[in-house]
Amino acid sequence: MTKIKICGMRRVDDILYVNTYHPDYAGFILSEGFKRTVGIDTFYDLELLLNKEIKRVGVFVNEPIENILKSFAQKLDVIQLHGEENAEYIDKLRENCDCEIWKAVRVKYADDIAKADALPVHKLLIDSFSADSYGGTGKRVDLDIFSQVNI
Repeated sequence: MTKIKICGMRRVDDILYVNTYHPDYAGFILSEGFKRTVGIDTFYDLELLLNKEIKRVGVFVNEPIENILKSFAQKLDVIQLHGEENAEYIDKLRENCDCEIWKAVRVKYADDIAKADALPVHKLLIDSFSADSYGGTGKRVDLDIFSQVNI
């Protein structure tokens, strides 16, 4: 079954758009330093306007677990990790919140997918590899890598 997520919610207009077209998920970039990052107050304001049937996804990059749990976890359905988070980090997060946890994997080699498949997450998101940034590059994943994956 196909699911749709629209990410990068930053403005009231973005929320009105997703409320009109009703994707399954709406994503908020909640780690600092990215062009679509929203602060905690903006997130709280926008989240209140979002249709309750649309699941809320918080996108984090190498964020301290305490920040996620203290400020965001109670308002999210999904925590999407885009950094270098390992199994220990994910286990600690799972022990302390009820959110689904997704892991985005920046794929350069087939082995990157196989390693990520061992992580204790609900879903993997496959992203193109960029040495300069995490996610949102607009660069397509090399689809030939999938034929080399042994899981």
